[in-house]
Amino acid sequence: MISSTHAPKNKSELIRSINQLPSNIKFDVIEVFSKNEKATVNRLFDQYVRKGHFSVMFIDGGN
Repeated sequence: MISSTHAPKNKSELIRSINQLPSNIKFDVIEVFSKNEKATVNRLFDQYVRKGHFSVMFIDGGN
């Protein structure tokens, strides 16, 4: 997982955490521009939650 008990405090910590993950780790990226993407986000979330433990990361584009 990207974090165990605390979220990375900055990009350097995040990159270090990602680099320590196994090489077979899977990433999915969804660009959300409006609430119309909510169904896609929910579907992907439901897919992952059925499989077990996973991490969620939100990155605000600053708009």
